[in-house]
Amino acid sequence: MGLFTSPEHHLWVSSGLRGEPPQENDGEDQQPDGSPVRFHPELVDLVRPLPPRLGQVIAETELHHIAAFRPSADPHVEAFFEAYLDGSAPSCDPVLLNARSWAGLQALVEERPEVCPLLRSELSRFSLAVKDWLLSWPREEPSRQGLPRVGKQSTPSKTA
Repeated sequence: MGLFTSPEHHLWVSSGLRGEPPQENDGEDQQPDGSPVRFHPELVDLVRPLPPRLGQVIAETELHHIAAFRPSADPHVEAFFEAYLDGSAPSCDPVLLNARSWAGLQALVEERPEVCPLLRSELSRFSLAVKDWLLSWPREEPSRQGLPRVGKQSTPSKTA
């Protein structure tokens, strides 16, 4: 009887299928402003780059499990697969989780969570980071010279 050993990418998985990032995280997954989510002007989308090693592990070991039936019905998920599974994205670029493909990827991951614990964990972190990013926006747009103020305005009372 042989000894069962988990593949390297599963060594980061704790109980309950909750993936944990590699321990040598030196802040490379944070943006310069400290926010893990940013607006990407070329993609016109909210993105979160994954740490290079984690992105590589997910692309090499987990994506092919959830991409069994291709092309995907969701064009944004299919574009994500083309970029990181088929290799159309440059290998030096980090894996970018984006808001457009989030819902489709999350649905695929929830069908088979046991085969992609790291991606599942990162999608969960991404959704929380997007929520925090949106909540950090001011409730009212700052006043700027030359623009009308939208929101609570004092209206002159009508006297009869």
